[in-house]
Amino acid sequence: MQIGIDSFAAIASDPTAAGLSASERLSNLLEEIVLADQVGLDVFGIGEHHRSEYLDSAPAVILAAAAGRTKRITLTSAVRWTPKTGQAGSLTHNQRNDPHVKEEETA
Repeated sequence: MQIGIDSFAAIASDPTAAGLSASERLSNLLEEIVLADQVGLDVFGIGEHHRSEYLDSAPAVILAAAAGRTKRITLTSAVRWTPKTGQAGSLTHNQRNDPHVKEEETA
């Protein structure tokens, strides 16, 4: 069994982010990921959102920044939310890279 955290880099609806700039919120998120690694969690996932109140439209970039600061935690994408369909979809690596898989098929 693995224990971990999935996070959305929300800035508008997160009460702990009130008054923070986007840069400060992302810095705090990276600190959370480092702390998760230090306390021994197994995995940290970042969701992908394409809405103005979220800062995680490119979770791979956030995860790459975290990878340089962590030692053993598994870093992964968690979910994708697009305003086009209004649906969440969890994609496997193969689905993300398959041009024949449409967004609606993965929701």
